[in-house]
Parts: sequence; structure tokens; C-alpha cells
Amino acid sequence: RYIQCLEPDDQVAAHFYEQVLWALETKPQLDAVATDAIKIDELNRCLSYYRAGQFKSMAEFRLESLRYNPVLGSSLVVKREVYEALKGRRPEFEICEDYDFILRLGEQFTVQILHEPLIHYRIATRQATFQKDRGVALEKRVLADLLNRQPLKYFFACGC
Repeated sequence: RYIQCLEPDDQVAAHFYEQVLWALETKPQLDAVATDAIKIDELNRCLSYYRAGQFKSMAEFRLESLRYNPVLGSSLVVKREVYEALKGRRPEFEICEDYDFILRLGEQFTVQILHEPLIHYRIATRQATFQKDRGVALEKRVLADLLNRQPLKYFFACGC
């Protein structure tokens, strides 16, 4: 019924699924749920706290998504029919396929954030610098693709 795309070395808290599934099961209007996370290194040392988006509505989510990816992909659990409607992740966006998926998700579906760090997300520090330049270029492609699908006024129709 649900899909989560975890990396092999990500770690979920013991009560991750209980809390995420409770939110999805008790609020049928939700299509996806994500959580905050703890970023860890190769030795399981805490690097930083990842606080997911601070939006109050999906319109705010869309605006926030133009600035940065407000959801850590590993913490996201999506209803299967939603994942299939979006045709999943698009591999042509490589290391930014999470961002692309989350942007497409926010265009037509409802996401809720549980502000509790229920994922330990491993950062390979040796790869971070190498991936950063490539990531910036791919983020630009992801945003260009979004703006080709949606007129800019779509993001400002929030009444905020």
C-alpha cells in the first residue's frame, strides 16, 4: 500500500513505521508523510539535524520547494497509487531524483511532515564535495523541468 525509497545504509527509528502509517491511516486526505532526520557519517557520528519543511499548506510547500528540497527522500512514505500516478522516480535526474519526485508530488498531492527525527541518513563525506557541483547542475535541470510544466503564477496562487 505504501512505498519508501531507502538507501541501503539509512536507518529508521524503531517507531518510524508506526508513526508514519498512523498518520496516513488516520488522515485519508494525506498522500505522503515525511519526517525530520539525523545526518550521520560513516562512523555513525551525528553530523547535523535535518529539519524538514515548515509549510502550513501545500501552496507554501510549492513555494518552499523552489528554494530547496524541503523533504529528505529517505524519510518519505508515499501511497502506492500516488507513486504510480507520478510514474515513480526519474533516473535521468540521478542524484536529484528525490527532489524531482518531491516537486512533482507537491504539484497535485498532499504531504505532511512529522517533526521528529525518525531516520538516520548517512552522508558519505568523501563523496559530498564531488557530488555538489553535479548536484547543482541537476537541480537546475529539475527546476527547469518543473517550470516547463507549471507557469510561475501557479506558485503564487497561495493567497499568502
